[in-house]
Amino acid sequence: STTEVDILWYLSEVEAELRNGGPTFIRRISEPNRKPMIARLLGFQDPVSFGRAVRNARSLLEHGRLSAFCRDELLPGLDRMSADEVDCKVPHLADAIEYALSSDPSSGARAFKRLASGRKYRGDVEAMVRDAFPESAGAHAVASLNPTDEEAIEAIIASTDLRDEDGATLPTQRRDAALRCLRAQYRSSRGGGGCDKGGSSLSNGQQAERECLVALEERHRRKTQDAYDTVVLESVKVNARASRSPHRKEKRILGPESSTGIILTELDREGVCSEFDAIVLQRSGGGSDEGWVSEVWEAKLSVGPSALHDALSKKVPAIQALLSDPGAMLVYREGNVPMAYCREAPSLMFNIFGIELLPAANAAGQVRAIASARALQGDLDLVIKAVDEGVIEVDTEEALDHVKTVRNLLIEAHHVHITLTIGNTLIV
Repeated sequence: STTEVDILWYLSEVEAELRNGGPTFIRRISEPNRKPMIARLLGFQDPVSFGRAVRNARSLLEHGRLSAFCRDELLPGLDRMSADEVDCKVPHLADAIEYALSSDPSSGARAFKRLASGRKYRGDVEAMVRDAFPESAGAHAVASLNPTDEEAIEAIIASTDLRDEDGATLPTQRRDAALRCLRAQYRSSRGGGGCDKGGSSLSNGQQAERECLVALEERHRRKTQDAYDTVVLESVKVNARASRSPHRKEKRILGPESSTGIILTELDREGVCSEFDAIVLQRSGGGSDEGWVSEVWEAKLSVGPSALHDALSKKVPAIQALLSDPGAMLVYREGNVPMAYCREAPSLMFNIFGIELLPAANAAGQVRAIASARALQGDLDLVIKAVDEGVIEVDTEEALDHVKTVRNLLIEAHHVHITLTIGNTLIV
């Protein structure tokens, strides 16, 4: 069975929980907070640029370690070998080492994979070292280890190229705070061992989609006397391109037994999402092909303010964009349906389906975590204080603003009627 929940009522319950906690709240700094804190302290403006810097630092460490191995182990080893041994085992190694040492450091280990070229070792550097330089096998094993994120971030902190927002050399205070934050993060991750949170996000999403489809099928069976035929399509892809007809691969997907569909649109990819979990079509009775899209479904394992914000900020604008595109067409096994054709339905329904609804107290905790993470992206003095104290104090209004944002997204969803359906367990 399923239960429909009033979203505005639910958001009011979460707001009441937040207000009951007082004008401010204190939250312990957790592991997910620390990497963004480090990025902020080091002057990176967004997670993407910081992630790129970490990957580059790993490549530089790889190149440095393997360069040192070549200089300290392989080149001296070559000097100790006779000319006959070199010709027999590693005739091209000296040239390969020279090439690798002169390669771009940002390429990481790529050039060093050529050290074992030739018929004898066929690119297997480990086998070459074992055979030709057995005394260096241990050093090679150490040099070949992939650098960790901790090592890469530490290398970034030690870099002399870091600048603050004004272009000045990064203050020592911020470097030291970033290093302390790094130590705290990896000390806790090594000691905690972690726990199972109930499966991967992919498997959780698939479970939610299955439950959603089961609920739709049960509803369809209860409404067999409707004047309209109902078609439920699952995992409907959105293909943003100029062509109005499916590609060959898509035609195979839309076979006679297919339960999915593809929406073709001329909108830019940035303006639409990539997939809808389920779409419900209504068709005129009597075998008519005339139909329209009446419902779009988004499935979530657990629904709280974060899941609501995600659905309302991404899926609803995508639906509105598709409805405004006169050429948007839903293609499925039995024909084509214009997305904008809603003559029989005054508004399209966007339904958020969840297996469970977060209790208001838990939802308030989720919102406080979001507000804390945002605060740690702001004032640098606040970030340094949080590193030193291990906690952060945040105004409750910051958390309430997130709930208000969700409410505004709901109110501003023109031409789309939004509902929240909870299946199996209603937790409030």
